[in-house]
Amino acid sequence: MLKPDEKTKKLEVYGLSAASSGDLTTLIYNAKEDENNQGILLVFYGNYWNENGIVFQGYDFSNFDTQKALSFLSIIKKNIELNKEYLKKGSDSNIYFSYEDITILATGNSVTTFDLRILWKNFDLNWEAGSFNRTIKRFEKRLTQFEK
Repeated sequence: MLKPDEKTKKLEVYGLSAASSGDLTTLIYNAKEDENNQGILLVFYGNYWNENGIVFQGYDFSNFDTQKALSFLSIIKKNIELNKEYLKKGSDSNIYFSYEDITILATGNSVTTFDLRILWKNFDLNWEAGSFNRTIKRFEKRLTQFEK
């Protein structure tokens, strides 16, 4: 993500959606002095299971450059839209798909249409519909501001 060298460089980091343990947190970063290096960080914090089935508390990060981030968010949004009526039926209605090494499970919700679970490595985190939509809105807004 960052390309450090002896020269001091500026880095902007903004929270897109913050969460508590067990929820996905998203951040956008911009390192203009590193060849306009920008993207999104998915912050995984919560319980995870090791290979022996023991539960630990921990964190990890998944980084997407801007193009991959837009693709990731777009694929989720598209799959939700294509299955909107099915998901509105309630919590027995689920869809799942993957993006690279991340599995996304969308569970129907009669109020918000969907709730997301993001499965990556040994993490299983929630990403509420409101947080997901906020992430898209704030990500697009920040990208526009970075371009100025």
